[in-house]
Amino acid sequence: MALLEAAAAGCVCIASDVGSARDLYVAGGPVVLIPSPLGELDRVTRRQFLEAAASDLPEHRGQIAEALRIVSRDYASFAAGVPEMQARLRASSGMPQMTEAYLLAYTLACRGGRLARRLVSAVPRPAQPADAALSIGG
Repeated sequence: MALLEAAAAGCVCIASDVGSARDLYVAGGPVVLIPSPLGELDRVTRRQFLEAAASDLPEHRGQIAEALRIVSRDYASFAAGVPEMQARLRASSGMPQMTEAYLLAYTLACRGGRLARRLVSAVPRPAQPADAALSIGG
């Protein structure tokens, strides 16, 4: 949800390709995806997560650096799509929808259940220009 909020605020985002980040990317959001060093987080054990958090992860650092170079070099093309994405996010993920999504997330967390990937599915997925968003290493 934080990624949606950042995109709605007009930020160009760099995100690991986990959870619903791909949905925003496919929808033409101002986002650069980088591979997660752990894959999908719902399959990661606590020990794996803590080991990754304590390690250097040089490949991941390199991917972040490359994403920063891409955003810096092509910022105008990313920023050009921000107003349209903001309008679509406001229409599909306004305060009532975000409140409902947060309540669902907290309810499921309290019950120990998994949150479905359907929270971002309401964002329309039009065809996106080739330079609107990029995926690195994936």
